Amino acid sequence: MCYRLSFYSKLLARASLVAALFFISVVSAHAQGSSATGMSYLKLGVGARAIAMGDIGVVLIDDGTSLHFNPASFLREEGASISLMSNSWIQDVNTEYFGITRSLDDWGFGLSLYHLSVKGIEIRTRPGPPEGTFDSQDFAAGLSVAHRLWQGFTLGVTGKFYYQNIYQDDAVGYGADVGVSYTPDIAGFSAGLALLNLGSMNPLVVYPTELPGLARVGVGYVGALTDADVDFALSTGITKLLDGDEVHLQVGGEITYIGLISVRGGYQTGYGENRIGISAGLGITYSDLHFDYAFTPFQREFGFAHAVSLAIDL
Repeated sequence: MCYRLSFYSKLLARASLVAALFFISVVSAHAQGSSATGMSYLKLGVGARAIAMGDIGVVLIDDGTSLHFNPASFLREEGASISLMSNSWIQDVNTEYFGITRSLDDWGFGLSLYHLSVKGIEIRTRPGPPEGTFDSQDFAAGLSVAHRLWQGFTLGVTGKFYYQNIYQDDAVGYGADVGVSYTPDIAGFSAGLALLNLGSMNPLVVYPTELPGLARVGVGYVGALTDADVDFALSTGITKLLDGDEVHLQVGGEITYIGLISVRGGYQTGYGENRIGISAGLGITYSDLHFDYAFTPFQREFGFAHAVSLAIDL
């Protein structure tokens, strides 16, 4: 009898664990109106500036958050950047991001850390009230290198490590991002293309974890109305899930007054009924400090997502 009770307790605990894993991936995917792959949070944008402009970070973004979208776009003529982000998403899902880049002539190097946590998942080994709670942790780290092959054309590569932990079980994986950035002789224009999360992970329990391979492409334009002390940026792009039908068309824009205050907005298609598709945000620049905020509304049962970022130019 004791053996049977122990057996069924373990079975219920394992079933609870699988359900928790399913919840994490499906809540993320369902709120996006998209396919439920493992590590679905990797499809989310990082950096409040990019999020507010419709997640089009494959162009225009050149701080530490650009490593998430395109490993080629962070390369500058010289200098370094540090970026921090915290995103209070939905259903008690929170993500944090850290990125640092360093450019030296025609070479650039970067480090990125991306973390997701889901708190308060219930433990159940028998019918009735939960016996406790635990937190789920997902983590991705990347080392990036970019090289300017010739004037206006940059190639970037990131090697990535993935980790997922649910209660007492975990899984690891490895992958890569590859991207190109192109700045033509036409003043203000830029383009980018990236293939992301090309790799695999070990199964976690009996639930397979498939990395969300993505293709991102975008074009951008930066201009100025000098008489009004206004700078502006416009971008459009496409994000495609490599193994699936999920496609998002994206548009975004930004208006900056006297180089100090920025107002941003964006829109994405392909999110169905759960995510409205619009996003908005504000930014304040003081010297080499950039403070950014992004707001993303969902349908009533999911609420709102709020992201804040700090970028420092060194």
